[in-house]
Amino acid sequence: MIEGGGQGIITDFIYGLSDRTKGQYLSRLVVFFNFLEIKPSGEGTTAADRLEMQAALFLKEFKSKGKENGKEWAQKCLMRFMGHLNEKVKEGRFGRGTIRNYYKTVKRFCDSQDIELGWKRITSGLGKVKRVANDRAPTSEEIQRLIQYPDRRIGPIVCVMVSSGIRIGAWEYLRWKHIRPLDKNGQPLDRDLPAREDAQIAAAKISVYGGEEEEYFSFITHEAYQSLKEWMDYRAANGEDINGESPLMRDIFPFKYGRSTAQNPTMILVESVWKIIERGLKKQGIRKPLVKGAKRYEFQGAHGFRKYFKTGAEQAGMLPFNVETLMNHSLGISDHYGRPTEYDLFKDYLKAVDSLTIDRGLLLSRTAIEKVVSENQQMLVTQMESKNNEIQDLRAKMAKMEESQNSMREKDKEIQELREQVEEIRDLYQGLTKTLDEVADLRAKIPANPQEFLMADPFKFVANQKRLYNGEAHA
Repeated sequence: MIEGGGQGIITDFIYGLSDRTKGQYLSRLVVFFNFLEIKPSGEGTTAADRLEMQAALFLKEFKSKGKENGKEWAQKCLMRFMGHLNEKVKEGRFGRGTIRNYYKTVKRFCDSQDIELGWKRITSGLGKVKRVANDRAPTSEEIQRLIQYPDRRIGPIVCVMVSSGIRIGAWEYLRWKHIRPLDKNGQPLDRDLPAREDAQIAAAKISVYGGEEEEYFSFITHEAYQSLKEWMDYRAANGEDINGESPLMRDIFPFKYGRSTAQNPTMILVESVWKIIERGLKKQGIRKPLVKGAKRYEFQGAHGFRKYFKTGAEQAGMLPFNVETLMNHSLGISDHYGRPTEYDLFKDYLKAVDSLTIDRGLLLSRTAIEKVVSENQQMLVTQMESKNNEIQDLRAKMAKMEESQNSMREKDKEIQELREQVEEIRDLYQGLTKTLDEVADLRAKIPANPQEFLMADPFKFVANQKRLYNGEAHA
């Protein structure tokens, strides 16, 4: 991707563009100038310098022809370029939206230089392309062979496209921040989970044309997310700083003197993505040369992946309305009324995940894992019920023990009361014994008639005799 420098013409061209879209506009402008075979002079210049030279040569040619002839020349250049792109659409290299992106780029360049052209006349050639109705979608076996092509990018590209239904032109906008893994309830998960340790991931949300007016979202399978994650991890392992702004698809970085050159990624354009797919189809023996008289292949490369998505999703039981929504097809008045929620689309999409998964071995592996998880969960439920029963039994026993302890406390209280009563009786007995002892002592000391003593009240007699005794003792 070309980084805009401080040159005058290009500075005017990218003025007001966000950092994210500058590179895309610059790269498309290069494609336009290269189509016109405008070649800058000089070697060893940077990409930004060469683009500045191409822009200057284009303006020089425009001005040399005079005002009216210059406009006619520029308009014909743009119309030839649009016609060239239309042919690529017919060949299935990219979608209609991509042509409009190139149109917007060239128009912006002309506007920045105050070049007024017949834009209505030019856009009249951007209508719908007639398509042959009997072309088919690729089979799952053909796709499996395709992703075995020895280019690390082919797996993520194909898996994302067949599981989301995005157009090939979307790759010029997709960045790592536009992918968000989701659990089975549609809740976001940590994107930094290791690719093969993310059993919680049911699918992932993909934001298409992020930041543009045409922005919408779809979903990709766990397989597609895993393929993307491994690709991003590979780049990070080779020195690239992976962050939210990192492009999903970039140029292949060479190794020089045993060292990686991954530090400076360049987002590849739709043409490069198309070439990767076409090379894979031919090298893997999937796309055979056309027979004499034939004008089209059985399926249209990248566009065939959209058909694969539509067919697989509908056969899996998704509502046709939801499928069309995820493919960003216009649904007329339904675009404004009764659109399904993101959660509804996600739950419906989960029906199609198995059908849109290419690696059947991975699908079986995930099915086996889910079965083991289910069995383990059932086992845990049984064990928890058993433990709960044991806990209830222990609680019942503890209740009985507590009841017994309360009964024992009552008995202890009664025993304590009896002890206190015994102590009181003991005190009374000891007092009585002491009194009787005193009586015996006094009896021995008092020279009285024994018969009189026995007949009298012992206590009164003792008290009286004690007073008499005390009086004699003091006399």
